[in-house]
Amino acid sequence: MNKKLSGRAPFLGEAALVHEIDARSFDESRKAPAVQEAFRGWSACMLGKGFRYATPMDAVNDPAFAGESPGRDEQKTAEADVACKQQGNVVGIWFAAEVDRQHAMMADHRNELKTIRTQMDEQSAAVSETLSTAG
Repeated sequence: MNKKLSGRAPFLGEAALVHEIDARSFDESRKAPAVQEAFRGWSACMLGKGFRYATPMDAVNDPAFAGESPGRDEQKTAEADVACKQQGNVVGIWFAAEVDRQHAMMADHRNELKTIRTQMDEQSAAVSETLSTAG
């Protein structure tokens, strides 16, 4: 069944190149100067609220918050995190940097991505056909 659904593509679902662009653009965007500056502003804001984190990811990945349900400290940290992100437009700045990286990477792989798009369209048609004949 997988062969029928994947068609001529070497993948079923998400192509490795698409995943790579997604992962690399995320990693590289965090290193962009504007993002680093936004993180510094966020960190200073958090410190002013009593929390010591270098980046938003440090707060998200704090081992103290690994429990099954959020405690009072985690809620206060999350509220400060959101306020500091809004104050410094961290999400907007980071998003713009990641989009810039994605556009550059997509331009570098334009022909490969066109092929992947064709293969995904073929997979979608095969799934639709399979579902319509499955009764």
